[in-house]
Amino acid sequence: MARLFQVTRLLDPDPVRNRIRDTVAAGEPAALGRLAEEIDPAAQPVPDREPGGRLPVFSHGQGHKPTARYLQKAQPHHPGDFQINHNLAFS
Repeated sequence: MARLFQVTRLLDPDPVRNRIRDTVAAGEPAALGRLAEEIDPAAQPVPDREPGGRLPVFSHGQGHKPTARYLQKAQPHHPGDFQINHNLAFS
């Protein structure tokens, strides 16, 4: 995964998404939850479209409350996005 994140940094050097990549690479679930709470969904593209694949912090079906809250905040900004709506249905 480290190599993939190196490539995505070159393709997409956004500081917020780099924080997501760093947090995922560190493998700290609590930090992922805090980050999901901090990110403004209106200022970001749909999270499941992260280059290189889906990030665990935004995946569904794991009962991850910060993830569900983030998706609930993101959904009004991206009401027609299938992935957000799908993940909300399983969160």
